[in-house]
Amino acid sequence: MNKIILPIAMVVILLISIATLYAQGEADNSTSLTRLGIMKVRGGDYEGGIKLLDKAINMDKENTLAYFQRGRARLAIGNYKEAIEDFDITIRQQPDYAPAYVERANVKSEMKDNAGAKQDMDTAVKLDPSYLKQPEEVKIAKEPEKPPELQKPAEPEKKEEGNISKTPEKPEKKEGDEIVKAPAKPAEPEKKGEDLSQKAKVLNLNDQLAKVGELSKKDLVVEKYFQQGKAKLLNAINNRSSDVKNAPIYNDAIWYFNKALEIAPKNAEAYYYRGLAYNHLGNYGDAIANYDRAIKLNPKFAIALNRRGVFKSTTLDDEQGALADLNKAIESNPEYAEAYSNRGSIKRSLKDYKGAIADWEKAIKLEPWRKGELQAYIDAAKKKMK
Repeated sequence: MNKIILPIAMVVILLISIATLYAQGEADNSTSLTRLGIMKVRGGDYEGGIKLLDKAINMDKENTLAYFQRGRARLAIGNYKEAIEDFDITIRQQPDYAPAYVERANVKSEMKDNAGAKQDMDTAVKLDPSYLKQPEEVKIAKEPEKPPELQKPAEPEKKEEGNISKTPEKPEKKEGDEIVKAPAKPAEPEKKGEDLSQKAKVLNLNDQLAKVGELSKKDLVVEKYFQQGKAKLLNAINNRSSDVKNAPIYNDAIWYFNKALEIAPKNAEAYYYRGLAYNHLGNYGDAIANYDRAIKLNPKFAIALNRRGVFKSTTLDDEQGALADLNKAIESNPEYAEAYSNRGSIKRSLKDYKGAIADWEKAIKLEPWRKGELQAYIDAAKKKMK
């Protein structure tokens, strides 16, 4: 039995080694690293995706797509300051790309910079007026068929005399004649994964995403629905009207997320943002169900864990459940300042003032701009401890 197991184990190790070498060989330029990073992010491995996109950017500081995708990944794990930096660079390099303004508005909204978020959404709408239109279904284009294999041309029929095939006679070489040899065919350079960085820069980021990320037609439609839904959601959140007045816009956002999920039912981010739309509509049952689904699909989805934790505390009065979610959010990203801030508030309600102070101080250390809000809480908690 052991004699059988040993060769199998060796084969498995060999296959893993080959796969590793293949991945390393493919990631030999900024474009390949971006492609692999996008795959990681789309699979919910935000940390892994960020590391690959870091490398892609180090190789090409003009790789706008890598900045944009890294910004989205950083937003998902709650690294707001770094996400803003990535979207700033994206916009500087491609100032007419509306989704970058939507994403930056999302981060600013999370950071309570409502004026900045509204300004970004106003710009996004100017660049892409479809964000204000009624929802429209996007048709999925058919995937192009693969061309048939080129057939080898038929050889010309040889003329025969009787049963003997004649070999053509060599022309008699005359004095002074030279035999001219056909030039040798140059060897084709070895392909190690084409670097599309320069070619991609002339495309907008959606086209780059299709080309570099190797997305299918369905994936691109999902991305379109997701971008539209997120734009509708951020428009409603930041237009300074009440949630009741904004209900039609939230419903439009939900329509887009529904469409995205019909095609891609495992898209954790679409569930999360649909839950946020339901939350603003006061449809708390659907809100928590969508948060649950997003976290089930991606247990390390930090901003979803944070949001569900706050929801459990403020809406369901479930402080222990909230604390568990915020603990997981911080485990997923130990530098998630907002999660520390929210966990501090939960601990205060549980009369764990020492723990609350520690969390608030950590939040301030990570994001000093929070001091204006949290210092008063710290001072009040210290008085409670006396």
